[in-house]
Amino acid sequence: MHGNPWGFAQFAEEGDQPCDAMRNMVCHLLYPDYFERIASKRHKELVLKAFGELDDSGDDASTDQRLYAIRLALKERLPDWSEARRDYYSDDLEPIWRPASKSGDDEAEDPSFALEYKKQIVFYGPPGTGKTFQAMKLAESVIRTAALQQWGVGEYFTDPGAVDRAVAENVTRLQMHPSYGYAEFMVGLQLDADGGTSYQLGALPRLAERMRVERETDPERALPHVLILDEINRTDLSAMFGEAFSAMERDKRDTDVELFAHGADGESIRFRMPSNLYIIGTMNEIDQSVEALDFALRRRFFWFATPYDEGDLWPIWRAQWSEQSVPVAWDRAEPQLADVASCVTRLNARIRGMAELGPEYELGAAVFADLPYFVGREWRGRRHGRGGGKYLWDGKKQPLAPLKSLWALSIQPVLEQYLAGSDRRSEELAELRELLLAAPAG
Repeated sequence: MHGNPWGFAQFAEEGDQPCDAMRNMVCHLLYPDYFERIASKRHKELVLKAFGELDDSGDDASTDQRLYAIRLALKERLPDWSEARRDYYSDDLEPIWRPASKSGDDEAEDPSFALEYKKQIVFYGPPGTGKTFQAMKLAESVIRTAALQQWGVGEYFTDPGAVDRAVAENVTRLQMHPSYGYAEFMVGLQLDADGGTSYQLGALPRLAERMRVERETDPERALPHVLILDEINRTDLSAMFGEAFSAMERDKRDTDVELFAHGADGESIRFRMPSNLYIIGTMNEIDQSVEALDFALRRRFFWFATPYDEGDLWPIWRAQWSEQSVPVAWDRAEPQLADVASCVTRLNARIRGMAELGPEYELGAAVFADLPYFVGREWRGRRHGRGGGKYLWDGKKQPLAPLKSLWALSIQPVLEQYLAGSDRRSEELAELRELLLAAPAG
């Protein structure tokens, strides 16, 4: 098998055990020129989805053979790039194929594949768990993948500014609220300059018309659009879409729908949902549970839970550490921040188990984003103790000002609202405070 990489791959797939990450790792270690440095099966699928237009290996080729064909095409079209730069996890390539996602490698569906098939998905979960961030990253990946496939490798990488502009111009984000409805989204009567009234198109038909013009003007360069609807359950989504509600379904795209409105010519206004318009919604469970939503609405989307994840704390804190110019070295504070992360997880575990609350009331990582600000405020102007001080707890493991401020200004007000109807509100708040502020043992 030593001189036959594809034969070895086939041999490794045989047997009772399913193909897994270990098999991918072994193939790469033995034949690094033929197998990618990718252990995850899902990551390979995402790469194929994004770069598939470069694959000329044929219908009978395996996943690894297809990836090898793409690798050769990238070498040919990007001859000046180093192997490290052509690595799929490099800063140049990863943003194309890998949207932010919390779905595991064993999940049946990934948000990227689900969005391509269904056309609409929703990220739902507690506040502060990064739902909008995931939506924006997924939208960016959709546009970048389409640009790579339609414009070609050469133009994509020689004019990165054009790609960045496409991402900015082809992603539309709308914040839903109770007064946002059919008139704003589809069509509604508005006053004219002469005091009369006429029907004016809302956000969705205007976007569809823009996409139509782009396709007719330059079909080779026209890219998909992504519409992000933030906090979709703050409005009546079924009423907001109106007659176009059925047009959301993938098999009814690019079909005319007659709206209950007339143009200046007296004819009914028609609307057509573009087949390459993708919709991503976000939803906080505590505003309205998923189970309470209209069934017709639910079946038009695929739903992805976005729970609290301790790992999300670190990129948020690291970014805020830099933005706030915290006068304490990050590596000095990191061990104590790890203890805070454990406390946050401990706090959320208790919230999850409380009869009055539950998983939908967990506190997302973004709720704790202000901690670096409080650390910076405490240490700004102090010359001594920065190099090895106690930043969050003192020598007796009592919470210091930054932690107390985080609780008092960021966490306690939220929990007080959550527990407003509880007979044991004071005792429960005291318990939750202790879980967050008490230093971990050890």
